[in-house]
Amino acid sequence: MGDNQTLNLLITSAGGISGTFLIRHLLDHPIDNCHYNIVAVDSDEHSLARYMSPTFYHVPKCNDPRYEKVIYDIIIKENIHMIFPVTSYDTPFYAKHKNKLSSMGVKLLVCDSTTHELLHNKKKMYALMSSIGVPTPLVYENQGNIHYPAMIKACESSGSVGVHKLESSVDRQYWTSKLKEYVITDYVHGKEFTVDCLFDQNGKLIIYSTRERKKVHGGGVVISKKVETAEAVKEILKTLESHLSLIGPVNFQYILDENNHIFLTDFNTRFASGGLPLTIAAGNDIPNVMVQLMLGLPTNAAANKKEIFGLMMYRYYHEFFVEEE
Repeated sequence: MGDNQTLNLLITSAGGISGTFLIRHLLDHPIDNCHYNIVAVDSDEHSLARYMSPTFYHVPKCNDPRYEKVIYDIIIKENIHMIFPVTSYDTPFYAKHKNKLSSMGVKLLVCDSTTHELLHNKKKMYALMSSIGVPTPLVYENQGNIHYPAMIKACESSGSVGVHKLESSVDRQYWTSKLKEYVITDYVHGKEFTVDCLFDQNGKLIIYSTRERKKVHGGGVVISKKVETAEAVKEILKTLESHLSLIGPVNFQYILDENNHIFLTDFNTRFASGGLPLTIAAGNDIPNVMVQLMLGLPTNAAANKKEIFGLMMYRYYHEFFVEEE
C-alpha cells in the first residue's frame, strides 16, 4: 500500500453510541500510511453524526424501499471503499446485498443472511446453540412447566428491548400478550460477560476479547472490565468457528452462575453496542484489523498486541452544542 492512501469509509446508522464512537476512533487512529475519509449516514436528521463526521447524509430507514437506491447513490458519489454496518437493523440489508456491493468495488465484513437470521432471532439462536453443544439457559417449550423466576425475550429485538424478568404466571400472561414472537428461558443469576470477536472472510477467528458487564443501561454496557478469557469460553469459540459461517465483528453474552457454569444468553452479528471502546483500549482494535483484512494486509501485529487485563471503562453522557437555524 502506498503512502498516505485515502480510504472512503461508510458508517451506517452512525448517530448511536457505536456509530459516533467509530467515527471518532477511525478519524483519530487510522492504520499506518493511510487516511480515512468518513462518510456517515443516519435516518435521524438530528443525528449527532451530522456534526462529528466530515460528510453526512440523512437517509431513509434501512427497511424503507428507498434506502437501497439512496445508499448506492452515496457509494458512487463518495467513491466508497468500505462499509461498516453498525446496528442489528441495518446488518440484514448489507448481508443480503453483499454480492451487489462487491460488484460496485465495495468491501465489507458481515455474515451472510442465513447466518444472521439464525443468530439474530433468539428462538432460532438458542436452538442452534443447543444443536452444536453450546450451553444456554433452559428454553421452555411448554408454558405449563415454567419455574419462576424466568426470562422472556422478544425473538426479534436488540439490546434490552423486549427483555423482561417473569416473577409469576401473571407476568407471563401480561408479556406474552404484548410480544408477537418470544422465547421463555430459565432465569440464570450470576456475573455477566461479553465476548467481542472478529472473523475473517473465510470464517477464521482472528480476535476474541472478554469483558465483564459491571453496569448496563438500555442493553449497552456503561461500566465494564477487561478480563482473561476462560478456558470454557475458548472451547465455545472453537465450536462457533468450526460449526458456523461467521464473518466480521460478532459478539455474544454469557452468564457465569454461582456453580461456575456458563450459559450463552445472547448473540449479535455486529459490533457490541457498549463495550467496543474497552476492547480496543485493552489491545484489540477490531475496526482497524477489519480494514487490514479488507485490504489484504497482515494483521498479526494488531491482533497480537499485548492485552491490558483489569482495565476498566466508564461511559457517560457528554454535551454538544450547536446553533441551528
